Amino acid sequence: MKPNTSANAFTNSLDDYLNHGKMPSETEMHDPEVADLLALGKKLSEIDFDAKAYKAQAREEVFAASAASDSATNWQKRWFIKGAIAAAAVSLFVGVMFSPPAIAGEWMGKIIKTLSLGYIEIQQVEPQLEGENISVPYELQGKIFDEHGNALTQMSVSTQKVYTADGEEIEEYRDGVIITKQDAERDLNEIGMTTIHDAAKLNDHTNFEVKVPAYLPEGYQFERAEQYNNDDGLPAPEYINLYYRNTQGQELKLFQREASEETAYGLSTESRVEEIEINGQPAALIGNSSIDWQSDGVLYSLAADKTGQSLNKEELIKIAESIK
Repeated sequence: MKPNTSANAFTNSLDDYLNHGKMPSETEMHDPEVADLLALGKKLSEIDFDAKAYKAQAREEVFAASAASDSATNWQKRWFIKGAIAAAAVSLFVGVMFSPPAIAGEWMGKIIKTLSLGYIEIQQVEPQLEGENISVPYELQGKIFDEHGNALTQMSVSTQKVYTADGEEIEEYRDGVIITKQDAERDLNEIGMTTIHDAAKLNDHTNFEVKVPAYLPEGYQFERAEQYNNDDGLPAPEYINLYYRNTQGQELKLFQREASEETAYGLSTESRVEEIEINGQPAALIGNSSIDWQSDGVLYSLAADKTGQSLNKEELIKIAESIK
């Protein structure tokens, strides 16, 4: 389709959608230029330009669109290395873990606060109401179904599971790619994991000095560390995850990664985000149960188990400040 023809088709289709709720025809959607323009136009139309956070929201939409050009294979591996760590505290904000609440937050949640901590960016978004319905995002229409095989046009903010046309349960959606639960498990297995049970060997395969808490609440002790494997099957030296467990079985997670463009991550949460300091460095306290910060070229994420008698805010900060 010629450029002026595509532009005219895009303008007419977007007007029909915004003013009358009319979806573009199959012919229009077969033109990739029109499809891409419509997707971007729809997202821009949803931005509240009166809100102070609109610039950040627009930037994330553009980032997500450009990231979608990566191959699915490269994206999947990069996400599992980066995202599996970040998801311990809250869900990723540029394409989150695919559940209806998360996907609803991706398209509906208005940004309330943004904290930038070097290579970490954290957003607090407006909470969604349980049972609230939203229209299925344009790019997912005809691609997600309920358990009975019915195409979804409305999505509820609930724990409802969603499926592909073939009935495979969908695990996540990010940057235009739908990943089924089976695909996610296979890709994670392909990446592989090295488990370390001896705390004296934490620095054997890292590019940075692994630091451990000098203070732990009563009953907690080191259980294991995990490192994602690289293409050679060896522990990736940029990442390490530490796990502590108490006598009641509650877990405390401390994720560390070398600070770089490659390991940078963003988080989005409906929980309250509070800016604090950890040993003089800016940090984000998320919902009194996790802390993220950057110090001496390392990114840290400390997350407490929310089950049972969870650690309080003061204890969590005390643990974080003992990591020197």
